[in-house]
Amino acid sequence: MPSTSPIYAANNLIMRAKESHVELSPLKLQKLLYILYARCLAEIGAPLFDNPFEAWKYGPVVTDIYEIFKKASSSVREPMPDKEGSYRAYSLSGAFGRCFDEVWGKYGHCSAGDLVELTHRPDSAWTKTYNKCDKLYGGYLSDDDIRIDGDSWFDGRC
Repeated sequence: MPSTSPIYAANNLIMRAKESHVELSPLKLQKLLYILYARCLAEIGAPLFDNPFEAWKYGPVVTDIYEIFKKASSSVREPMPDKEGSYRAYSLSGAFGRCFDEVWGKYGHCSAGDLVELTHRPDSAWTKTYNKCDKLYGGYLSDDDIRIDGDSWFDGRC
């Protein structure tokens, strides 16, 4: 699977939330983006995009996505353009489409708080990294640890 941009993956989540009449806060967007990334690593064996996740206080964060959506204080309602001004979304076919549908079906209707609890479980990639960093904006999560999260989270629900 070719790597994409985190904004394209985020735009897919935003459009699905809009179609499903689900509120999507910036925090919930970050959590779903992380879960999608983790699931793609586990299922496909390749990262969805090249941008790293950082261990922030409320969980894994892609800084570029945070910067784009930080002004949407309570609800993200519309996709955002990339650096070229395009509102593209990643194709929902093949392996990515299966991962996306699985993540949305399992976690799309969960609250941001539920998703924070999920990403903060003991031995999660975030916990391992956050416990080693400065507790504000810190280290980068490893794809090896993220892959383990992507496997382990699909045995239950939020």
